[in-house]
Amino acid sequence: MIKNGRLIHLTLIFVLAGLVAAFVSACGSARRGEEIASAVPATPPDYPVKYRVIDVANNTGELFDVDVIGLLWSALDETLRNRGMLWKGKTDQPPLTIEAEIIEYKKGSFFMRNFLPPFGDTALSVRARLKDGGQVVATVESKKSISWGRKGFTTQAWRKVFSEVADEMVTDLTRKR
Repeated sequence: MIKNGRLIHLTLIFVLAGLVAAFVSACGSARRGEEIASAVPATPPDYPVKYRVIDVANNTGELFDVDVIGLLWSALDETLRNRGMLWKGKTDQPPLTIEAEIIEYKKGSFFMRNFLPPFGDTALSVRARLKDGGQVVATVESKKSISWGRKGFTTQAWRKVFSEVADEMVTDLTRKR
């Protein structure tokens, strides 16, 4: 006969082992899916209207230890390129232009996000304008964050948040055009 204390101890070990197994398998399957999706390059369709990023500004009033302007500019260009919408300078029709401004940025911390969840969040807020010539045809704002409950174990979340914002902004800007 097993004593109550020993039974509770064994039950706790099995429950914890099950939780760890579920957590590890869930993380692994998501990671494998992302690797498979990124390993198969898709040829983007060629859209007749092209877009060009002409300005990105840091309007937070703060200086950061990462190049926030370059990260956002590169993320916007990459998103446009992946969708076949990036202007390459070889078209008769002038491109629509995108001007973006970083309103808020919080780099966050992998350690803090996972061990003291409320204190390590990574956040980015951006406003962008789509112009045709000198006229604004659309304005959008995007705010994304990476927190403990949402992609908390992401390494380099401070870089990934720029890609997420750029993807959402390009989708919204091209939809509103």
